[in-house]
Order: sequence, then C-alpha cells, then structure tokens
Amino acid sequence: MSWIRETTWIVIENGIYTEYRLDDKTGWEVGRAAGQIRPDIDLHAPTVSRQQGKLRNAGGIWFYVEHRGKNGTFRNGRQITTGVGGMVKPQMLEHGDVMIFGAGKEPVINSRTVWTLFLERRPKGACREEYIGDLQKICVQSGAEQQIYSRPAPGSVIETEYGLAICMGEMAYLLGDISVTKV
Repeated sequence: MSWIRETTWIVIENGIYTEYRLDDKTGWEVGRAAGQIRPDIDLHAPTVSRQQGKLRNAGGIWFYVEHRGKNGTFRNGRQITTGVGGMVKPQMLEHGDVMIFGAGKEPVINSRTVWTLFLERRPKGACREEYIGDLQKICVQSGAEQQIYSRPAPGSVIETEYGLAICMGEMAYLLGDISVTKV
C-alpha cells in the first residue's frame, strides 16, 4: 500500500467522517455556521464557537490559530491557552496531530465535541467504517503483520506502513490496507 502526499484534515463528529484536502486553499475558517457566518469547515456541535479558529498555510507549513473559542480546543491532549494580553500563538501542525473542539476543561470525546486529525500524507483509497462493538482487545492486520491492542481509547490512531485505523469506541475508521477485528 502506498501513501500519497496530500495534506488532509479528518473530522469525526457524531460518527460522521469528513475529509478536507487542505492543499486546495491556503486558509480555512473553522467554526459553527450561524446567521451570516459560514466557515469553510462547518462543525455542528453546539459547544463549538461560530468563529473557533483558522487553519493557515505559511510557506508549506500548516498552523492552527485559535480565535478564543469559548469551550476549549485541545491539541494532542493539551489545551490551547492564551498568552500575554489574551493573544493565542499559532500552533504549528505536524503529521498525526489530534485536535478536540468544544471539550471545555478536559479533552473528552463525546456527542458534544469534535475530533480531528491532521495528516501530511494519507493512505490511498476511501475511508471504510467498521463496527467493532465493545472493545476489550482488537487485532490490527496490516500487510502480513498483526498487532493486538487492549482497549484503545476513543480517538486512538494506529498508523502502520500499510494504513491507518482510528478507533472511536464502537466504530473504527480505516484507511489503506488495514483491517480491525475483535479478539
């Protein structure tokens, strides 16, 4: 399985998987549509601000700039906070960064939050959804390799040479030559 060089932002909200090819534009407004406000990436959770933030490409490097969303944004488990004078410094994004929007004080994944994944490359092919039920252990099959994972937390990303699995409780989202089964 080959990976393609394509900057992608994956959004999973209430079980709905959406991909954005970021290289199509240099800037993307992120937020919740209301009235005259129509962000490029429309997140529907009521805990997301109308003008939550912006993804911006500067010289081939992607950044996220928070516009002081009232219900918290987390990047890789750490809350994005304001600095001196209330300014928020741009967050330089790296392959595999996970962001959670609208989570309040803790980086939780539930029906009121939005989970995202930033990728600088992605496996070829469309996303497949697979019901995996109540996780005790799962087996990830990638090429000839098998790996067992015990109770992967919601939002866990498993990346192999052949593909990518995103575990979201009872569902797994699969990209590339990868499969997930209960053990």
